[in-house]
Amino acid sequence: MRHDVETELAGIWAQPNKEEAMTQLSAFKTRYGHLYPEAVHSLADEEDKPLTFYDFPQTMHCYIRTTNAIESLWSLVRQRTDQINVFTN
Repeated sequence: MRHDVETELAGIWAQPNKEEAMTQLSAFKTRYGHLYPEAVHSLADEEDKPLTFYDFPQTMHCYIRTTNAIESLWSLVRQRTDQINVFTN
């Protein structure tokens, strides 16, 4: 079941345009709203925000959809600060 949910969520963000993504999101909410009401409510509460990347050119979508750049930056910060004993907390 969890794999199905993950696959469908990934499918929402893989749509070629925002209208199709909204259609998929609506179907997702209908399908899983009774099984995972809090999660679906949280997703539906601000449903436009996770789909904001569709406002940019399609060539930018793969860069905007992922958090790898942010995670990479913080990974470097953690790596550097862990080696320095000056930071006590």
